[in-house]
Amino acid sequence: MPRNPGQTVPVEPHDAVAHQQQAEEYLRAAQHCLLQGDLNAAAGTAVDAGINAADAVAGMNLGQRWKGPHEQAADFVAKAGDEGKEVARELRRLLPLKTQSHYEPAQVSATKARGAVAAAERVVSIARRVVARAR
Repeated sequence: MPRNPGQTVPVEPHDAVAHQQQAEEYLRAAQHCLLQGDLNAAAGTAVDAGINAADAVAGMNLGQRWKGPHEQAADFVAKAGDEGKEVARELRRLLPLKTQSHYEPAQVSATKARGAVAAAERVVSIARRVVARAR
């Protein structure tokens, strides 16, 4: 099991399931926001979906989730096997949008919002598969 004192949290299987369910909820919200043209909300909730999906995959495959700096989360989840590597790739697309979509006054572009929702769809699909396999 990876050791990152102070930067990880132990995750039980039921916690990983809860993260996967939260990822699904955020993904539905992101898809709805995109349809409404609420681009910052779409990108922001897509990021949240990706983070929760990464927590589900890491939780199932490593027994831990990342709680350290967001910019290091992808490197951590990449340690969670082939699925973790796939999740890391998508998380690297999503995390740079976190600050802009949540805190900056500038609008996220439609292209970036669509890309974020698509990345969230892919990562949530991976989390869904990992959790289903573990059940």
